[in-house]
Amino acid sequence: MELQSYLAILWGRKWVIITTVSVTMFVVLLGTILATRLYQATTTIRIATAAAGSVSYTDYQYADRLLNTYAEIITSEPLLDELGSVLEIKEVPDIIVEILPNTELIQITVEDSDPVLAADTANALAEILISQSAELYSGGGKSPQEILREQLTQIEAELSSARQEYDSLVSETPEDSSRIEAASRSIELKQKIYAIFLEQYEAARIREAVRANTISVVEPAEIPEAPSSPRVLLNFVLGIFVGLTGGIGLAFLLENQDKTLYTTEQIETVTTESSLGNIPILKIENGLPVLNNTPFKEAFRQISTRIILSNNEPPHQTLLITSAEIGEGKSMIAANLAITLAQSGKSVIVVDCDLRRPRLHKIFDLSNELGLSNILSRYIELEEGLQDGKTSGLQVLTSGSLVTNPPQLLGSARMGSTINELKQRADYVLLDTPSLLAVSDAALINPHVDGIVLVISRGLTREKGLINVQKQLVDIHANVIGVVINRAEQNGSYAYYQE
Repeated sequence: MELQSYLAILWGRKWVIITTVSVTMFVVLLGTILATRLYQATTTIRIATAAAGSVSYTDYQYADRLLNTYAEIITSEPLLDELGSVLEIKEVPDIIVEILPNTELIQITVEDSDPVLAADTANALAEILISQSAELYSGGGKSPQEILREQLTQIEAELSSARQEYDSLVSETPEDSSRIEAASRSIELKQKIYAIFLEQYEAARIREAVRANTISVVEPAEIPEAPSSPRVLLNFVLGIFVGLTGGIGLAFLLENQDKTLYTTEQIETVTTESSLGNIPILKIENGLPVLNNTPFKEAFRQISTRIILSNNEPPHQTLLITSAEIGEGKSMIAANLAITLAQSGKSVIVVDCDLRRPRLHKIFDLSNELGLSNILSRYIELEEGLQDGKTSGLQVLTSGSLVTNPPQLLGSARMGSTINELKQRADYVLLDTPSLLAVSDAALINPHVDGIVLVISRGLTREKGLINVQKQLVDIHANVIGVVINRAEQNGSYAYYQE
């Protein structure tokens, strides 16, 4: 299928697409209006994970574990319970924790319908995490600094006791050199132990001082001014995209299911008969034939010229005008073609052979009291049924009184003799018959005519119907001289005649 065909389908189904987009946008608009306005506030904190200059793989592993640990702690029940107590709220807003890749930063995002509460929650959660970081790190037990302080106090006491014992031995028993020497060595040992503990204590104190600054707020949350949800622009863009996609998809789905022939090109592809001409769309007022419209008139002139100039032996003097389905405009085609032939100097009789739903008497504004049915029933002679068609050279034979047995009358020998008599009175006899797929009337008249003109209406005829009617015409050995496409698209040739 060419691009032009795709575009033709989309144009033909434009109201499906427009409706789908409109409904989708209405739903989006309604959802956007009814949706609760939510606000987001974000606090950014830094977790110091390694000493400066440390780039070992172990440090990277430790940093990753530490950041993920704190991310889990932030949304743990103890912290959330503490948060509820601090803010005096029963239900904690939605909290989103995100670790920024390749950084030591964690973002705490809080979403709530109250922008102030969202900002307060994010900041309060960061403060609680910082205040509890030491306890979280040690797990609630004694810190290394506290343990070392206790050990340092104990060794200080032992050192003081050793010195007192040494001084007592020196003053009371100066002659006992062995005990004095042993006490001196004990003091030296305890001094060394004290020095070691003191060094470890200072190191622990420094580490804890550094750890106290491990968590810090980089950027506190501010009260948001605009809601984060619903995202109006994004919703409308997505709505248009979804509506267009759904509308186009629905258009092609309906096109695939709908076998109606919407373009002249589609009709010409399906039909096996040659084209006599295309009749443009024309608004008919009061059901009367309108031949003062130049494109409309010219289209019928082309058709009548092709009929007149066709070299056929015998000539196409009697033409049956029919269609595949009801409502394709065959009666209007028959009436205007009769007028056009008459205006070209030919004598024409147009006959309404539709004894069920006659139309020609309405088109020509004539009486239908007497007509074809009365002639076939032998109530009147042909001369009595003919009426002036209000155009020089044109006569009209209406359908006449309604009957209960149209097939019996149309298939009778009287019908054949009537057509032969009409041929003696005019150059062309046009017979307007019911649709082929509706009833068998046209098939009954077929043996008495020289040719058949098949009317196909764009936008009404279905592919299956056209195929079936062509098969039916073959079955009855009909001489189809061509098709007339009614309600054809306007093209450049029509535009030439526009005033």
